[in-house]
Amino acid sequence: MEPSMSVQSSSDIRVVADWVRRLKLNDSEAAFQLWERYSKRMLSLGRKRLRTSRSAAFDEEDVALSAFNTFCSAVKEGKLKQSQEYDDLWPLLATITNRKANDRLKSERAAKRSSPSEPVDTKSKQLKDNSRLSKIADPEMGPEVRALVAEQCSRLLESLGDPELEQIVVMKLDGYTNDEVAVQLGRTRRTIQRMLSLIREKWQVELDQA
Repeated sequence: MEPSMSVQSSSDIRVVADWVRRLKLNDSEAAFQLWERYSKRMLSLGRKRLRTSRSAAFDEEDVALSAFNTFCSAVKEGKLKQSQEYDDLWPLLATITNRKANDRLKSERAAKRSSPSEPVDTKSKQLKDNSRLSKIADPEMGPEVRALVAEQCSRLLESLGDPELEQIVVMKLDGYTNDEVAVQLGRTRRTIQRMLSLIREKWQVELDQA
């Protein structure tokens, strides 16, 4: 576990304790102050934990935000021990961040072990109107490419090789905005945009090879 950057003074502890008490009351400013205080260390820890990951679908920001959201929920639900409310929060936040990073890595390894012939999500299979895929195609693509996207729905979905990427496709076709997809999947808007770019890149390769 990454150590604290410095020993907290009694005044620092009082300030943090006050933010935690206010966070219990759903004070968004208190949440912001806590994030500002600990986010750099959480991001740094997440980056180190994910250094073995080759996935472009998530990064340290996703891990840190997910960990911080879990912490905030625990505070609001009264799940923190009294000592955790008044002492340095970093050991607790570091533990949550480590767990979130480990969960991401486990999911990535599980996806790699999955058979390529494994059926895609049931909802993905039910996409009978292939023309709906044109919603996710890059508007700058030519009409021929957009037509191929519509005609090869199932093959393109399977080519993604990642259930979460497939889920994003389905949600976009169902009319979800990037912000709504981010909320549903617990990701940042920037990550969803990056994942959509990854989807387009994968599809372009498939279409170039067709």
